[in-house]
Amino acid sequence: MKTLLTGIILSIIVLCFGGFLFAYGNNPAEPHFIIRGIGLLLITYSLLMLYHTWKLVYKKNK
Repeated sequence: MKTLLTGIILSIIVLCFGGFLFAYGNNPAEPHFIIRGIGLLLITYSLLMLYHTWKLVYKKNK
């Protein structure tokens, strides 16, 4: 259970930071393509981390 909570909390933190970077880089007045790309990578990484945490806990409880 501790693994699940830790994975969920970390993935939410990374997801929020990635969303912030994506929104900052997506500013139409001053577009930053590298920052937007890093934000997208962090969002993808957090979703993968959440999936692997769920898979790990699901296998352990099965």
